[in-house]
Amino acid sequence: WLFMHKSQPAVEQQVTGSHYKYLGAGLFTYLCALFLPAFLWFPSEERRLASEISTLGLEVFIGVCLYLAGSCLALFFLYRASRGTAANHPDLMRRFVPALFSVCHLDKMPALVAYLLIYSPETHVIFPKIAALALAAYIPIALFLIKICGDCRDGQQ
Repeated sequence: WLFMHKSQPAVEQQVTGSHYKYLGAGLFTYLCALFLPAFLWFPSEERRLASEISTLGLEVFIGVCLYLAGSCLALFFLYRASRGTAANHPDLMRRFVPALFSVCHLDKMPALVAYLLIYSPETHVIFPKIAALALAAYIPIALFLIKICGDCRDGQQ
């Protein structure tokens, strides 16, 4: 379907500072999406002893939802950054953003989050369904990469 589908041509935008701002915002948001929910995933010793297991489970669920929302927002910013072109390099940002995405191993973050949630000794509770929900972050990553591939293909026609 990806190679046979005739889609609309990608809108060409001249590379400006806003594309680099989107790139920076996307990377910053992606990192915040991992590190900020960690406060909910790994509570302090006092909070863990004072809270019930159900409360800890709810906090982990909220943290995973924040991670998913932050990842989607970061991928939106990175997609906006990938739309920049230059006269002598028409696929400048369409190649740079996925290359940076793969070099920084940002596509492996859902697996890291799932690993942290399953094997975390801090909470003393294993949340396998929550870890599966964290792996659902691969869906927006796949859509992001498919959209960028489709835009590159449209630019070549």
